[in-house]
Amino acid sequence: MYLQPAIDNVLVRRIEKEETTTILTPDSAKQDSCYGEVVSVGPGRITAKGVLVPVAVEAGNKVMFEKHRGTDIKIGAEKFVVLREGELIAVVEDY
Repeated sequence: MYLQPAIDNVLVRRIEKEETTTILTPDSAKQDSCYGEVVSVGPGRITAKGVLVPVAVEAGNKVMFEKHRGTDIKIGAEKFVVLREGELIAVVEDY
């Protein structure tokens, strides 16, 4: 099954993250942060003037997001979360 998110939504496969990291995050963010890999993205949002603003992340990006954000879904045996682009905290380069 292929799922194409709508508007500026992003489909993310959750990744379990170990505590050993070089990313500096506050303690409060460590407790409520999750990591994942972007699987697919929507086309973007349309401004009031009718201009399409594309999503800034792309499939394959590793991202960080808050634990209780988005909508959890299951496709086959895999678990995913659908987030709005604005709910992403960061793109993670190295982990």
